[in-house]
Amino acid sequence: MPLGTLSLSNSDVATKPAEREVTPLAAAWDAAIAGLPADWSDLYAEVEFTSSDYVEPAAVLCIQMNPRRDGLRPAFRFRAARRAGYGVAPGMARRCFERCDEKDIRGTITALRVLSDTQHAATQGPVWLVGGKTI
Repeated sequence: MPLGTLSLSNSDVATKPAEREVTPLAAAWDAAIAGLPADWSDLYAEVEFTSSDYVEPAAVLCIQMNPRRDGLRPAFRFRAARRAGYGVAPGMARRCFERCDEKDIRGTITALRVLSDTQHAATQGPVWLVGGKTI
């Protein structure tokens, strides 16, 4: 006993979405640090991925950066130190992003906080308080 009839009333071919320009993460890192002052010493940065599927594999590929998740967003944050102190060396960060590029992991990189010419006096560098948390 049939309960109903299904018929197609119309069909259209979907238009292809515009291609998004994809910047490899290593190139995005180069651009991010190129925009910093020449005497930058400490950086707090974020990489936001285009898919939540990228977060876990990228965290493994970027373990040297000590990535920290940012809530439920498909992103993590990390620190970098140009000369000395707490944070990944810029060259090591670039290598981590190259490994992500090799796995077609995509996203954007943003410098969130930057300090220039800090002098470490028996410390590993500055401490930032963000949202009541020490980073």
